[in-house]
Amino acid sequence: MPASSCPQCAHQSFELIYLTSGNAEMSIRAVQCERCGAIVGVLDDLSSKLESIDERLKALERKLGDGEGKPYSALKD
Repeated sequence: MPASSCPQCAHQSFELIYLTSGNAEMSIRAVQCERCGAIVGVLDDLSSKLESIDERLKALERKLGDGEGKPYSALKD
């Protein structure tokens, strides 16, 4: 299998970096060339998105409890 190379400088070593924008709440992972820094790919960071969704669902379960401290998930059974 041929080695991947940077389209800008033809170097063959890459690294993962995190990028954030000034107004975004989340960051994205990008693959960049170690030599020239050219971005060659972007990865979706699903794990952090899923953690955020899980935390929000747990907060909703606490709010939807039975009023006696029992979480909503315990009421479903």
